[in-house]
Amino acid sequence: MTGSCEITQAERAWWQRRAAAGLASILAARRGLPCISWTVGPAGPVLAGRVNGLAPAAQVRAASGAWQSALVLEDYREHQMSGGTTWLHAAARRHQVKVRLTATVFDDVRPAGLLAKLMTAVRPGFRGDVLVFDPRDPVFGGPPCTIVGCGRPQRERGMCRSHRRRWVQAGRPDPAEFAATTSTDWRGHLPVPSCQVAGCHYGGDGGHGLCRRHARQWQRAGCPRPAAWRGSQPPPATQPPACRVGYCDLRVRGTSTLCRTHRNRWTEQGRPDLEDFITSRDDPGPGAGERAGLRCLAPHLRLEVQYALQCRHDEQKARIFPAQLQPILRGLAAQQVSSMLDKPGHTWPTCTPRRAAENAMPSTSPRWAAS
Repeated sequence: MTGSCEITQAERAWWQRRAAAGLASILAARRGLPCISWTVGPAGPVLAGRVNGLAPAAQVRAASGAWQSALVLEDYREHQMSGGTTWLHAAARRHQVKVRLTATVFDDVRPAGLLAKLMTAVRPGFRGDVLVFDPRDPVFGGPPCTIVGCGRPQRERGMCRSHRRRWVQAGRPDPAEFAATTSTDWRGHLPVPSCQVAGCHYGGDGGHGLCRRHARQWQRAGCPRPAAWRGSQPPPATQPPACRVGYCDLRVRGTSTLCRTHRNRWTEQGRPDLEDFITSRDDPGPGAGERAGLRCLAPHLRLEVQYALQCRHDEQKARIFPAQLQPILRGLAAQQVSSMLDKPGHTWPTCTPRRAAENAMPSTSPRWAAS
């Protein structure tokens, strides 16, 4: 990201209080609705509701429909995924608070014997659709970033991904000087600066407080004084939809549903499930980007991968970062299979990114198949 937008703790607290007040109002007025989980976003007035996907399909749909009707959530979509899994999403704005409701509906037809073994073996910490890893985890995390006060794990040159990016953008200054002056805020989860031309809501990443389109127009005009030129420009005649990240009001680019900045971050994280990425922006958790989205996998295959990751964690013999893991999950999802046993073991390295597969995928038959 070019430029920065420092958000004070007071502003962030104000947003969260507004969202919390909205949640309290919703719960007080609708006591008879099914129990679901709610999260208050860390930046921007955002509420994210989540229906438990481990319940029977009919029960999940009924709970989702009851909340959707009660909250009058008009922006409703269903996305069919592999293995008979359906992703439900509904959203609306209520009194300047963005409310988002999501649910995953699983196909109830699953292999009984193997499923029972996996359900018993996989611990709750590895059973989520999105696995959020402890930044200090010896397999999925790492030592803390060398920037004092930053709890994110090191990824390059002793820094986390965010501070490494800021260091490069700052011209690669002396590391000690950079460490003494840079901020530890979660800048990747704060509103992105917009173009300063009145009425333009594209990202201001073109330099001089301009989006890239206005920056090109300013250069063609001979690079006059930026402030005066910005004030002389008419607002855009039309505006595309806003970015789907809750706290971001920037406009999307092309066919994407994200602004340029958030699309770039989504790509950097290995293109995880889009809904998981959007949720992670609203609720970064302890490790921010240190998470892996497994919702793209069929339900039974997801359990197998969860078991494999659990074993890797317990053995602590080789590390793998979540950003390396995500392309592997996409490669598995692209095979359109319900289990890793559907193909011979020697074929799997050819189905996923080569280097990542060699580091992460089991080279022999899964141990649950032999037990």
